[in-house]
Amino acid sequence: APAGMRLLAAVAAAITLPLPSHATLLANQAQFQQLAEQGLAQTQQYWWDAKYGWYSGRPTDDPPVASLWSSYPLLELVAAIAIAAPTAANKAAVDPTFTQAENFWDPTIEGTGGITWLWGQRNTGNAYFDDAGWWAVANLHAYEATKNVRWLWDAQRALSYIDEYGWDHVNGGTWWDGDHDHKTSEPLAAAALVAATLY
Repeated sequence: APAGMRLLAAVAAAITLPLPSHATLLANQAQFQQLAEQGLAQTQQYWWDAKYGWYSGRPTDDPPVASLWSSYPLLELVAAIAIAAPTAANKAAVDPTFTQAENFWDPTIEGTGGITWLWGQRNTGNAYFDDAGWWAVANLHAYEATKNVRWLWDAQRALSYIDEYGWDHVNGGTWWDGDHDHKTSEPLAAAALVAATLY
């Protein structure tokens, strides 16, 4: 055993990579921030659709705007930029973006409201609980960036929607969508994160 341990230690030492310097980490962080801000500016320049008040999506969708699955990374990007560099301009971008993103909420679903997959849709009768979870997580990050309690409220209502209509109250687990065809782990993971964070 001692010889085996020595061999393991020698192998570990041989593959240990040196950590980057503090200066390198700061330079990398600044570069990532610059790329994030550049990517957001390009997204706003090329994908914003003033006619609909949201970002462009597939032309075959009605309206042809970005789905929640496509929009979630954008929401996270807007919040992350403001968290990493909390300038007045970066923080000011969060509230209007997330206010517009509230149009993913369809008040007609289940009679109490839920998250629809396509911005501005109403009366679909069905929604996806994983989308609701990622929308809620993004709202938590919007709150972290701005301290605007409105985003906690949005995260809570998405969590309540998952808890009430996505959880299988008989056998456990979370459904993928309101049709209850099959279960997936994504809404459960997101709901657990949101619940723990709100708590």
